[in-house]
Amino acid sequence: MMTEEAHRQEAPPRRPERRFWLSGPQVVVILVVLVGLVLTLDFNRRLAFTRRIGADEQTLADEVATAEAHQAALLAQRDYVQTDAYVERWARYEAKMVKPGEVLVVPLIQTPAPEAAAAAPSPTPMPAPWQTWWALFFGP
Repeated sequence: MMTEEAHRQEAPPRRPERRFWLSGPQVVVILVVLVGLVLTLDFNRRLAFTRRIGADEQTLADEVATAEAHQAALLAQRDYVQTDAYVERWARYEAKMVKPGEVLVVPLIQTPAPEAAAAAPSPTPMPAPWQTWWALFFGP
């Protein structure tokens, strides 16, 4: 039989055990942090999208309100144009028509006689460039 010492010599040398540098709880904590980070980023993206949609909604609501006001004004103008009062106003002021028994008076506006052409001011002579620099550095 072999002695204990001989048995140790015959056995292949053991490799040192490889240990993972992170323990089980550390891996779990890292995974939880990563999942939390992903969820936070997704929430932030959705929140920004919601804000953008809200701003677009407000812009469109303002445009709709403006268009509805314009439509109401156009409908009121259409209704007025279809009345006899509009036709009479147009006939009197734009077509220069009169009712029987009336006389059309068109005032003539006299334009004032052009005064003697104002003498154009004579252009001031431009000083030479060296004179401009001289005045700038040494005064007039």
